[in-house]
Amino acid sequence: KAYLKDVKIYGIKQNNNTDSYQSDFKQITHIEDFNDTIYNTPITNEEIYNTIYGIIERTIGKQYCDYFTFEIKEDSNDYFELSDLNDKIHIKGNKGLSITSGLNYYYKHFLKIQITENTRQTNIKEIVKLNTIIRKETKYKICYALNYCTLSYSFPFVNYEQWLKENDYFALNGINCILDLAGMEAVWIKFLMNYHYPYQDAKDFIVGPAYNAWWLMDNMEVFGGPLHDDYIKDRVIMARKIQRYRRCLGIDTILQGYAGMVPTNFNDYCPDIKIIEQGTWNGFNRPAMIKTSSKYYKQMAKDFYEAQRYIFGNTSKYFAVDP
Repeated sequence: KAYLKDVKIYGIKQNNNTDSYQSDFKQITHIEDFNDTIYNTPITNEEIYNTIYGIIERTIGKQYCDYFTFEIKEDSNDYFELSDLNDKIHIKGNKGLSITSGLNYYYKHFLKIQITENTRQTNIKEIVKLNTIIRKETKYKICYALNYCTLSYSFPFVNYEQWLKENDYFALNGINCILDLAGMEAVWIKFLMNYHYPYQDAKDFIVGPAYNAWWLMDNMEVFGGPLHDDYIKDRVIMARKIQRYRRCLGIDTILQGYAGMVPTNFNDYCPDIKIIEQGTWNGFNRPAMIKTSSKYYKQMAKDFYEAQRYIFGNTSKYFAVDP
């Protein structure tokens, strides 16, 4: 029963890693620039409607998809309108998320079924006609879900299908702003490769899946790794797929912001940039920080967001930091 506190390496520093490794990222990881992928294509109404039909299929069954029709019509507020049209339930809204909110209203009040995060009561005897027009709207612009800890307490090992199920629940309940840090592993690797980190050294900074939140909250580094290369790539693929799903519905993804965090060994690669050691947290070395008022911060933040756009594209206007 032992606790490994330090590993010390003795030798003569060679000062080799002086060239940029940025160009090697794609070759090493086989992760393409977001702009060159299928996820960077215009979203059509057909794709939006198919995304909603996918939610119906996963929640109550494919056989019920034909009972619904959808229509997107702009308005100043988010709204949905339910009506009977051509023997179908017609749901109108200003975007996909408004339609899914209307769908859930119909689920609850007419089909008497319930979709929660953990349970589903979906016994349907027949599709119920409305015999009226129902309209609901909201003036609230943001309806937010999740925080850093949730992503490690509840979702560290979820795959795409499990994460999609959770996002179906959010979509049915009108959540339009979701914190999602999947794929940040690749962002940080690409970012650090700007600062003379070889791929493997950059990867060593990342923690294991169960500790993701505390890594990105600047509480710990290294612990629980190393991660398999396929895991890093798979997380990018999952993130790109689920973010495309959200964009179809009009849901914003909140991505990681840059507050100055760097690995504790940052000066081994960039000795000229002053770092501020953060001490320990529950016995773990905390990553260091650079001053946001320093002359380097603006360029480093720029490099961080460029790395993030490589992975996710210019697709989000919301960013979170929790140092």
